[in-house]
Parts: sequence; C-alpha cells; structure tokens
Amino acid sequence: MRRAGARAVIPSTEMSNDNDLDVPIGWLCADHVAGDLLVYADPGLSPACFEYRVTHSVLALTMFVADVPTLPGRVPAMRLASMRHRLSSSWEWGDWCANSLQRCMSGNVAAESLRLARSALHWLEGGRLVAQLDRTNRWGIDGAVQLPEGGADLGVTHARRVLDVHLRQR
Repeated sequence: MRRAGARAVIPSTEMSNDNDLDVPIGWLCADHVAGDLLVYADPGLSPACFEYRVTHSVLALTMFVADVPTLPGRVPAMRLASMRHRLSSSWEWGDWCANSLQRCMSGNVAAESLRLARSALHWLEGGRLVAQLDRTNRWGIDGAVQLPEGGADLGVTHARRVLDVHLRQR
C-alpha cells in the first residue's frame, strides 16, 4: 500500500481565512522571557518544582497582559518596575490579570495565545497542590477552583523577588 505524499501548504498564499494557523507567538515569547528572567535570578531553582512553575506562570502572564516587549535580550528596567508594581498584591494582580485577559478577548490578540494565557491563570487559581477547604473562585475564571494560599500567592511573591533581583542589577 502506497501512501500519498503530503502537500506542502504555504499559509500566506494557499490557506483560506477559515483555516488560518493560530501560532501563539505572543504567549510563547512571554513564556520564554519569563523563563529567562527566572533562571537568571534564581539559577538553583529546579524547573520541576512547584515554586518554579507558579513563578514562571505569574511572570509570563504579567508580561503577556501588560504587553511587555518580549524580544530576546533584556527587558527594559522601566517595564520591570511596572511589572513589579502590578505584583504588589496577589489579590490585586489576580483581578488585574483576569480583567486584562477579558479585554484581550475583544482586542487584537491571537486566540491560541489567549487560550494558553487563560489556561495558565486557571492553573494558578486552582492551586490544587495546596490543600485547603475553602474553594472559592477568586477571579471568576470559568471552571476554576481557587485555594486562598495556592499557587498564585506563591508565584506572585516569588515573582516580586525575581524582579527585585533584576532591578537591583540595573
């Protein structure tokens, strides 16, 4: 049995608008820069640990919704200071982040990037690795279960420390 060869598709000329590939470049760039910031500030932290994962997610979400330039290289100090201000309180950060994601839905943001960002916030809000009885949905993310001292609180606290390291070095 012979298989037919796959035909190469060039998105810019051969695909209709109905079949557009939605590459989450915005989210992937924010995710990459968040990892770089975290590794540089705390090189001993294992990417497999919970603290790394929640801090990485908080930094990536903050950069994504604040539209921080995420090109390779250094994030400008003014942007780091702005991000640091957003992380002053985990409750305020969560409200700001959830509201900003809602605004992104009506803006010019790739649907796949937005889906990944909402998924990250949903995961942070779930904080299922920290067991508590009060499971209220703090930021109104559909289907999320929130634990008050869960992943977002730890991530925001550690993200502030990461940004402080970078700001001190500037």
